[in-house]
Amino acid sequence: TTRENLDHALDNNLALRIQKHFSSIDIGLYGYSGVASFPLVQPVVTGTVVAVSPKQVIQVDPDIYLNTKNYPIHQGGLSFVSSQYDFLFKYATSYTQTIGDDPLLLGWNHENIVALEKNFQLGADGILIGVLQYSFLNTEKKNDSNLSLLEVFRNAWMLGGKMTWKEVWNFSFTGLYNATTASHYEEIGLGRRFLDRWTLSLTANLIGGKLQDPLGVYNKNSNYQLGLSASF
Repeated sequence: TTRENLDHALDNNLALRIQKHFSSIDIGLYGYSGVASFPLVQPVVTGTVVAVSPKQVIQVDPDIYLNTKNYPIHQGGLSFVSSQYDFLFKYATSYTQTIGDDPLLLGWNHENIVALEKNFQLGADGILIGVLQYSFLNTEKKNDSNLSLLEVFRNAWMLGGKMTWKEVWNFSFTGLYNATTASHYEEIGLGRRFLDRWTLSLTANLIGGKLQDPLGVYNKNSNYQLGLSASF
């Protein structure tokens, strides 16, 4: 593995955050200029030509090397949280511009997410916290890689909830549906505490999609887990 720093990515990194709290509103402004959180990763595969006719056949060497490149970005963001009518409304947006002329860089990227959160009282013994989110983003270049997690959230609905009952039972649900690719991910969990120390839990992770999108790559990785834990 080799590591390269493009355009002096590690020099003069700066960040700024300004937050203001009103009676029922929180606003935040963010700015950053410096190295990107994740580098570019470029696999290097070598091999030997075995045949050129009638078809070209290459015997690939077993060793695959990874070239990683740090690159600089300029990034600005805004967050807005408001409490109205027993709902918590959240909005966040960020604009990122990559710096440099490497062909692997995505250029500009504009990400947005909107969310509604609400607490529900279930009688005298239970409470449910529910969250509905929608994310949408635009990029200068469309990333056709089925390994890009960015594509998972390009046009995605997310629903989550956590319920507790009599401080003994707990249930949680997280779901994501990509409206562009029709891929989906769900995580469902059920837990029961007993003897004030032990917790028995059952979790299911369900993944579905086409092989052309990131979630579809893990289409056969749905799993179920049963666990027993104790606290001391």
